[in-house]
Amino acid sequence: MDFTHPYIESVLGQQDISEYSPAAKNATEILMQADSHWQRGNNAACLQCLHTAHATEGGFSTSAEQHFATGLEYLAKGQLDEAYSAFVRTALSAMEDDETLAVFATERAVNIAFWMGCVDKMDSVVEPLRPHAQTLPYAGGIVAFVQHMAGRSADAEQTARSAIASGFDDPWTLHAVAHCLYSLGRIAECADWVKEKRTATTKCSTFMRTHFEFHLALCLIDLEDVQGLGELVSGPLWGDLAEGEKDDYWAATGVLNVCWKAELRGLPLDRQKDSGYIIDDALRHLEKSATVSRSKVFSLCILRWAKGEFRDTWLHNLYAESVQTEVFRIMIDAISTIYAGGGEDSMSNDTEKWRDVMSLILPAADRLSELGASPEQREVLEEFVGTVMLKNKLLASSGDEDSKETKDTVGVSIDRWLERNRRPGVTYYNQFCSFK
Repeated sequence: MDFTHPYIESVLGQQDISEYSPAAKNATEILMQADSHWQRGNNAACLQCLHTAHATEGGFSTSAEQHFATGLEYLAKGQLDEAYSAFVRTALSAMEDDETLAVFATERAVNIAFWMGCVDKMDSVVEPLRPHAQTLPYAGGIVAFVQHMAGRSADAEQTARSAIASGFDDPWTLHAVAHCLYSLGRIAECADWVKEKRTATTKCSTFMRTHFEFHLALCLIDLEDVQGLGELVSGPLWGDLAEGEKDDYWAATGVLNVCWKAELRGLPLDRQKDSGYIIDDALRHLEKSATVSRSKVFSLCILRWAKGEFRDTWLHNLYAESVQTEVFRIMIDAISTIYAGGGEDSMSNDTEKWRDVMSLILPAADRLSELGASPEQREVLEEFVGTVMLKNKLLASSGDEDSKETKDTVGVSIDRWLERNRRPGVTYYNQFCSFK
């Protein structure tokens, strides 16, 4: 295996994945074909290819390839824990003899752990790759992203920049720097970085191109640049996308995330040109194929905006998915209470609802990381929780008979919320500090 292998390059280079049809019909190449089927959501074809690969004369050339095939089979069957373990075995087995497969398998194991919301598993599997962050393609970006997810953003920035300086300036590594700068509160610098490096995503998938723009949108919200945010939302983040590109789940949910965050921050996007049309357009594309299981965080972003029959169906599916997930169910209840009808102008003005939701979210407020996704993607939910706390603090300050107890409860919650979320140099957090 080699880093210039066309399929490996397309996956690690964050490009659109088409079905890989190898010229050679050995087990290794058929394994890559099976992986391409899985990437495109065709699990039945993936399993059929794996069966063919196993039956090929000579079979797999290494135990690492066999482990990879096992992990892929588990993935196609939806067994994430087992898949993670198999890809860990792949990475460890391949590190000495097949560095390309080791990096490829590590990236896959990191992604699985990310989907499971388990940072410890991400940190564990990437450990053998750390010494190679400046010497192997793509390794620096993988390691840096995990360091950032584990709360070590300063280390992550150094890792990513060192890899870039060594010539490994792939889109994922460039994007890791954006994560770090944002987390460290260097917002203007982060915005400039994304603008400067966005040309590196020209050949990337819709997800990766719009994900770069998503990071820029977060910066513009922090900078309170309403005009720039409106131009981004109606331009490269969503408005400029082709119809087929708008079917991308992550692009559509990303723009819903951004519009909700802007609303919570009180940033008035132009409803006719920016937020209103774009929210409806994104929902139209999501209604065709979105499933709750893709992402808890982004499923809740859909719930915030969904209206009518789509909202009813979506809410039903959310509750069915949340049977064994306490935090997810609490957030579904809270969001559906405050935004009872979905759409714009649906935030409740009923003070009793805000009080009820405050009591509801307290057991979940410090546990939103259980919902998975990156801190930046999940931040909109943190800010929804923060808004509930702030609203209740203001209500308590109006002089109710039980306001002393309420003030104390909410005050402690706000302190913990700030400790968890506040980034240096961002003025948004000042309004919470006034209640400390």
